[in-house]
Amino acid sequence: MNIAIIMAGGSGTRFWPLSTKDTPKQLLKLFSDKTLLEETIDRLNRTGIYDKVYIVTGKGLEKRIRQTLKDFDNILIEPVSKDTSFCIAYSVKKIVDIYGIDTHISIFPSDHLIRNDELFKESIEKALTFKDNIVIMGIKPQYPETAYGYIKYRDNDVIEFREKPNRETAEKYLEEGNYLWNSGMLFASSKVILGEIEKYLPKHYALSLDAERISFDIGVLEKTNLCKVVPVSFDWNDVGSFSSLDKVFEKNEQDSIIISKDKYLGLQSSKNIVINKEDGKNIVVVGLDDLIVVNTKDNLLICPKSKDQEIKKIAGIIDEK
Repeated sequence: MNIAIIMAGGSGTRFWPLSTKDTPKQLLKLFSDKTLLEETIDRLNRTGIYDKVYIVTGKGLEKRIRQTLKDFDNILIEPVSKDTSFCIAYSVKKIVDIYGIDTHISIFPSDHLIRNDELFKESIEKALTFKDNIVIMGIKPQYPETAYGYIKYRDNDVIEFREKPNRETAEKYLEEGNYLWNSGMLFASSKVILGEIEKYLPKHYALSLDAERISFDIGVLEKTNLCKVVPVSFDWNDVGSFSSLDKVFEKNEQDSIIISKDKYLGLQSSKNIVINKEDGKNIVVVGLDDLIVVNTKDNLLICPKSKDQEIKKIAGIIDEK
């Protein structure tokens, strides 16, 4: 039995002020009239591979997700939010309780953009052929991205995980040609996943509420000998920051991305990302380049693209006030 689990507990603070505690990134409608979470569910259903699709999230988002997905019942609620290791341990154990140990699990983020359904389906089918491994889907890099983790590989073997590199290192990875972007999409049998969690993270396996907060990449994947990677080449973007939208949306004659409910005027300005979610307010940018401007009912963000990784910190400060 093939089960897909969508991890939907993240806060998406790099998209503040569009994303907030009540409306995290996976509940934003960035590319269509559906949320990123709804698009993820639809994409998995279109493959025809999965017998069931489940969502796992935290208590704080349960109400909002149920409001968004009124006819969707397969929702698992984590007792605590402890990063992806606890999330995966909890959700896989729940699936085993329902369907037994002989299930095959596929784990997906809830907020990525993926195009080309056919290539996506073929990539999943290839990943599912590895019966005794934990398989990562690795994206073939198209440019020297510094916001992604990388996987050094040979054939389907993982040689090493690399954290987010600087620009020079990312260019080197691209030139060498034996590195992949870590997509965060995982495939394995319930038995293999739980066995490796029990081996390396026994407190998480026991679902102990005092288990440390640690990602599955660091807690399990960097230690296990069972990890494999499937290189894939479909159009993928983790939509991890406002700057990532440069790779997604069409640009105007000023090489800018404008998503606005009202008028926008740019004079002697270029390469900006302007998002205006408020009716009746014009946005004007004069003589400025490479900016992120986001206007919502409650907040206004103005930030250089080069500093967009700092937005997460700002969101935390605002939430504390």
